[in-house]
Amino acid sequence: MAVKLVAHMNFIGHEINESLENDLPTSDREVFCKKLHKITEPNAEDCEKCSYFENFMMGNGHCCVWEDVIDINEDERIIPHDKRNEELLRVSQLIDEGVIRKG
Repeated sequence: MAVKLVAHMNFIGHEINESLENDLPTSDREVFCKKLHKITEPNAEDCEKCSYFENFMMGNGHCCVWEDVIDINEDERIIPHDKRNEELLRVSQLIDEGVIRKG
């Protein structure tokens, strides 16, 4: 397995302003956070201070860059909002196997 820096595109359910203006539940804005190793609604201030943070994806989610296992020809992983729990499980398994580090 090749481990390298990978951009993780973590999409939220709806564009952030739409989500907030329509009073959608917090779960609509949740993503998998590698640093905290959990599903959470990110805090912009905390994200901007995080070493993994790349950008806010124009209000559609968060892009974070960290070492991951991926096809050698790829440099990004797309995580649709409805797959955030699967991403948590995938990363948990890689941590348990000692392939990547937690946090």
